[in-house]
Amino acid sequence: MIMKTSPLILSRERSAGGRKLLSAINILLWASPAFAIENHGINDAWHFQASAVANAAVPEATNPNAEVVNLPHSWGWEEAQITNKYFRGPAWYFRELPIRPETDKRYFLRFEAASVVADVFLNDQKLGQHRGGFSAFCFEITTNLAAMGTNRLAVRVDNSPQPDIAPLSGDFCMFGGLYRPAHLLVTDQISTEPTGRMNLCFTSPAAVTPSGPTT
Repeated sequence: MIMKTSPLILSRERSAGGRKLLSAINILLWASPAFAIENHGINDAWHFQASAVANAAVPEATNPNAEVVNLPHSWGWEEAQITNKYFRGPAWYFRELPIRPETDKRYFLRFEAASVVADVFLNDQKLGQHRGGFSAFCFEITTNLAAMGTNRLAVRVDNSPQPDIAPLSGDFCMFGGLYRPAHLLVTDQISTEPTGRMNLCFTSPAAVTPSGPTT
């Protein structure tokens, strides 16, 4: 008796086998010392201050009256328990980053989320901007670190309405803040590069599906 296999079933079997293979490769790569990543939490001793000035430059000094907070942190939720007129606008987070860079290492900042736009600065140099309140993001800081080991990290977070960022409206509050943990990542010079999602992505130039080849 000859058994015939449906192309769809065969495709699913191959797909499942491919996922298992990629998972095994992923595990082996991350288990290798060459791909090791040191993960240091940077969640304590942040100075927080709200600001009514949009697109303001990094303040030269931290306000001595700034609130000291730990991450995760958000603003607006307390006011929202009483009224819908909670603060929506920019705010600053500051903290010292005492780290003396080593020549054979690379350094990255990873934020698990910020609501809803975040501009990140190190030693008054802008690293970049992340737009969107629900995804992680990462910036390399290797060349931005001070040789003497004293660094000032500043993050400007803005939860004001943004026409290009969902959700645009709803019967809920859009709180602001660094509401998930933040990390300092340290890797060797030759290493997989961390991403916001902290995973590896394997791509194939072509894959065969029941409907034909795709890229």
